[in-house]
Amino acid sequence: MRARWGILLSLASCVPAGCGSGPQRLMRTPSVVEMGIVDPTAGVAESRRSGESVVFIASGRVPARDGDKGEPLTTERGHVLHLGLAGVHLGEGLSWDELASATIGGKHTGKPVVGMRGYEAVGVLWETVPPADLAPIPDGVLEDPSREAADRWFARLNGELNATGTRDLVIYVHGFNTDFAVNTGMAAEVWHYAGRRGAVLSFAWPSRHHLLGYGADKANAAYAVRHLRILLEQLAERSDAERIHFVAHSAGCPIVVDALRELRLQHGGLSREELGARFRIGRVVLAAPDMDLMQFFNAALDGFDDLPERIAIYASREDGALRLASLLFEADRLGRSVGHLTAWEREVVLGFDHTEAVDVSNPEDLLGDFLGHGYYHRDPWVSSDILLFLAYGLRAAERGLVRNLETGFWEFPEGYLDGLRALDAPAAGPVE
Repeated sequence: MRARWGILLSLASCVPAGCGSGPQRLMRTPSVVEMGIVDPTAGVAESRRSGESVVFIASGRVPARDGDKGEPLTTERGHVLHLGLAGVHLGEGLSWDELASATIGGKHTGKPVVGMRGYEAVGVLWETVPPADLAPIPDGVLEDPSREAADRWFARLNGELNATGTRDLVIYVHGFNTDFAVNTGMAAEVWHYAGRRGAVLSFAWPSRHHLLGYGADKANAAYAVRHLRILLEQLAERSDAERIHFVAHSAGCPIVVDALRELRLQHGGLSREELGARFRIGRVVLAAPDMDLMQFFNAALDGFDDLPERIAIYASREDGALRLASLLFEADRLGRSVGHLTAWEREVVLGFDHTEAVDVSNPEDLLGDFLGHGYYHRDPWVSSDILLFLAYGLRAAERGLVRNLETGFWEFPEGYLDGLRALDAPAAGPVE
């Protein structure tokens, strides 16, 4: 028991994806952008050429009370999904041209500050309110205005989606021990580097943002699965999104996987093509997934991957945070499964039709952060690969990766950057 508490304390103190000291700053430029192969600032609609961005919020956190200081949503788990909008500014005091230069400039000094600038609470997603015959309406949830408020939220979302030529929605799902403002800013950064098309939503599940909150966070993440499933059902019915993409990190990954698994099981009579037409799930990024390896295989056996067009899993042997999580749970984590697969598991991975497993151990060892858990936005090789997958729709081989048949994973080869230079520019154009 003492050993497990020691592991938990170590894990809690070393998974600070976004909770470091000082102001939040724009992520390091992906290599594919720094090298001039793609430019996410080119072709941005005139109305989007500023540091301001709108992040749609769907959160199971309890709202802060009047008079509370700090963030508008607490770290406590609630009974309903709250809808809102947050304003995020990238690059205080910078013109669009200056922000664009900093975005593509690589190791520039004084990276632009990313900060949340206001939050508007809109209402609740009524479909998540417990049925009246099961339980009374939770405190603070107004019956009639809630339905109208959700309609207004979807109308605002559809307005953003229709403001550019691409009606794509990117949903960002954060990990353990992060706060609301940082997560909202990270969602805006993902949207910014994806070319500012369509709209972005942060699924802000109730992370405790506490050094000893790992156990509570894992429980809250499991609780959030129903909320995400219902949100996806409503987005399918009420939004104009042509495709719904995901970028999930760490403890947020099993929320996405299990929500898609539940939808697959609920609609067992639909084919993959019918599921795609109904829910319009596009590309799914699972970065450093803090998820039991067998939990993932169970979801795969249940067909969760029938909903997305494609899935990219990013894992690293060097992920120190997931090494500790594996010790704590006495089971391998998906995000650190490179070289740990059984022969059967490896054959399953090799046989995936729509899922790519990417080993990022080599670039992480060369260019990563302290514990190797936040590489999805800190490592320019990995963020390059995610960008080419998420925004440009390229497959692993088209992105310059090579397959290791012994592990089942795709890898960054020697001379990876030279391979990026060889990308065919038209093939790497944005997916419209």
